[in-house]
Amino acid sequence: MTLSPSTTTDSQHNRPGHLKEANQPARLHKAITQVPPDPIALPEYLSLLDKGISIPLMDSVDWASASLVFSGREPHVFRAILEHSVELDQCLPKELPIVRSIKTPVLQDVLCEGDGYHLHITCTSRRVKIMVSAQTLEVANQVGQSIYDSIYALGTIELPSSVLVDFLRISSGSSSSSYSRRINVPSWHDIKSNYPPQVRSRIASLHDITPKRLDDQGARLIVWHGPPGTGKTYAIRSLVSKWRKWCNPEILLNPEQLTFNPDSLEDIVLDDNKSGPNGRPWRLLIIEDADALLKSRTFDGFKTPLDHLLNLTDGMLGQGTKVIILLTTNAKVSNLPPALVRPGRCLSLIEFAPFTARQAREWLGQPVCVTNGGATLARLFELRSGLPGVSESANSKVGQYV
Repeated sequence: MTLSPSTTTDSQHNRPGHLKEANQPARLHKAITQVPPDPIALPEYLSLLDKGISIPLMDSVDWASASLVFSGREPHVFRAILEHSVELDQCLPKELPIVRSIKTPVLQDVLCEGDGYHLHITCTSRRVKIMVSAQTLEVANQVGQSIYDSIYALGTIELPSSVLVDFLRISSGSSSSSYSRRINVPSWHDIKSNYPPQVRSRIASLHDITPKRLDDQGARLIVWHGPPGTGKTYAIRSLVSKWRKWCNPEILLNPEQLTFNPDSLEDIVLDDNKSGPNGRPWRLLIIEDADALLKSRTFDGFKTPLDHLLNLTDGMLGQGTKVIILLTTNAKVSNLPPALVRPGRCLSLIEFAPFTARQAREWLGQPVCVTNGGATLARLFELRSGLPGVSESANSKVGQYV
């Protein structure tokens, strides 16, 4: 649920949860008849009616909950979202009386009253939204975290093949825009055979990272490098799937803009409005094809994008955030800036190497012609499909048939 003190129209926000401007007095009468206000919402409700604003029936639970915050009765809020599929009865403490409830074929929306707080839960087939408003911040956090943990511990059904990802774009100046889309994500179990053993073990170790270890270790930077076609993007999607319970993924669409405006990286990382979305305390900022960012040169008196990156992942500023930055590049490790890959700086530094001749034969299950540089995963899929493709390397003249 989005809380907003401002009044918007349908043309501005075409989604439930926002106040709608009434066109006819009859709609006001209908709203009063269908949604009788209760004492906690009455003053604010009548104030909106005086201004010609109607509250639709489907928004009544949202409004009753939001009015507690806007009126100052319970100004402190805990809010979280779990991408789980559960029944509402599993989420509600049995001792709490229900103040408001709505049930439709696609959602269940309930507001309950506790001692000095209210609990608002919305359940759909895909997710559970939790909001606790309270008279004190301590109560809001304590009750909210307790409800969150109890739902999390149910062992509920997760969406198996997709994750909600925020896509970020740096605009002119230092501003940035974002939108969310679902992407399909494979499980590590399904794709781990697509990586040579030495690569596979390094990725698996990263999958096992926990938030506590991140807090203790301090490193916030992941660097994956290797030739195109070695499976870096698929590995990212698998990592996103593994970390989905505690880390929100974000993808920067135009990292080349950081070369012209390096301050934008700090603006993105330090954006408090994006801190801990969906109830997840950590964020994973993914910057693919970051070669231009890593090759930026120093100008007199100015920091380069690389300087900003290192400060955000290893310096004092980086320790004040819960943001992990993952970079991918096609460069060899010998061509990466030494400051980037020095010991202790990277949480994970993985070279995505091609398959050797023997590994390629085992993966494909038949003899294969492999150049001295090895065979990339993309090349092996191409060979398995039986379709003609482009040579692995136009400059490779010597190879072996195994």
